[in-house]
Amino acid sequence: MPYYMLMLFQNWRGMPGLFVAALFSACLSTMSSGLSSLSTITWVDIFKPMLKSASETKATFVCKASVVIYGLMSLGVAALVSNIGGTLTQIGDSLVSSFSGPLTGLILFGSLCPWANKKGALAGTLCAIVITLWLAFGSIFSSTLPPTPYLPPAPTDQCPVTNISILFMSHNVTTAEMVTNTTKYSIHGIQKLYSLSYTMNAPIAILIVFVVGIIVSLIFYKPHEVNPKYIVPVCEKVCCCLPSCAQKKFRSRAISTLKDEEENMELDSKLDRT
Repeated sequence: MPYYMLMLFQNWRGMPGLFVAALFSACLSTMSSGLSSLSTITWVDIFKPMLKSASETKATFVCKASVVIYGLMSLGVAALVSNIGGTLTQIGDSLVSSFSGPLTGLILFGSLCPWANKKGALAGTLCAIVITLWLAFGSIFSSTLPPTPYLPPAPTDQCPVTNISILFMSHNVTTAEMVTNTTKYSIHGIQKLYSLSYTMNAPIAILIVFVVGIIVSLIFYKPHEVNPKYIVPVCEKVCCCLPSCAQKKFRSRAISTLKDEEENMELDSKLDRT
């Protein structure tokens, strides 16, 4: 982009420098806000509970030190990305979806499954993060994957003429069939997982959160553990379309629990009013 602006405003003195300065200031403002938020989160969520009697001076020092550490980590990641094959969009989306996908699955799992508990949510989220990071790093650093072509080769089966002579402007032009050898790559074993598109990381993570979370939550299931304020009653609306045996299982595990919780809350509110 800076080179394009230099070519576009080559006759405008000062305009290329002004544009580049504005571009870098915008980038630095975004980076500074991100580093500041990371340092604040580090202090509030990690160090503040451990250092309850810490002074403001110590808190400021911890925040400044964390900004320096996160900045050095960002420089290291930038140097690492420059030596990795693939586009920056693919690398960034692969890493971001490895965390955003499990978090989305965690929210959906907690709001759609009444029998979800903290053990199932934690197990499903951790499994999703580990598996999606493994797939992301495998697809980025794997040296055995075949190169992905930008466009497939053009078909030649619909070309009826392979050798033709054309008379044009008193010149003879002869075209001959050209044969090109293409290398065929075969994907085996774990390479099939690494060859998945990076856009599939988030759906895979959500599916893993639901599968692992449901299994672990049913193993450690305890009744009357769900607060109905945080549940979307999907099972109650869908159970009317399911067989009677499935309705009993869902209602016995989920709906009855929600109704009991709601009744208890109504009784508590009535007692408070009286």
